[in-house]
Amino acid sequence: MNPLTDPRLLATNRRHEELIALEEQEFLNMMDAEAELRGIRLDNDDEDEVVQGAMARAINFRGRLQQAAHNTREEGSRLVETMQDVIDDGNTYRQQTRRIRRGMAINDYVTTTRQAQALPATTSAPTTAGGRQSDPASEHIAARPAPAHPRDSTSDRSNGIKRP
Repeated sequence: MNPLTDPRLLATNRRHEELIALEEQEFLNMMDAEAELRGIRLDNDDEDEVVQGAMARAINFRGRLQQAAHNTREEGSRLVETMQDVIDDGNTYRQQTRRIRRGMAINDYVTTTRQAQALPATTSAPTTAGGRQSDPASEHIAARPAPAHPRDSTSDRSNGIKRP
């Protein structure tokens, strides 16, 4: 897939450009608000209610614009990450499908090879009363030699007494 024709990438890039234009417009609005505030200050005294109200509105407006600019930058960085993910996604998809195909081929090979090499089941194994084959481990355990010294149920080592 060509990343330059991917619709997700094109939409993300378009939105990123819109956000840049929006941030520039917000900056111009902030400059206009500050210029208007300077004009009101020149016309009126600083203690005048009109000036104080305009200053409060300008401070509020500036805070909102700064927050909007911050949000715009965050969204823009997320969009850039999305674009990178879209570009990387094709590579990741190809790598994952290649791994899956390779894994399936290995599984098929192992399955067919193991089935061909499998030994037939022995029918001469001893059976129990229920007709099932008995566990060969019990015969192996019975063939083990007995321990040389039987162990006591109490621990002689912990109380310091030595055995004769």
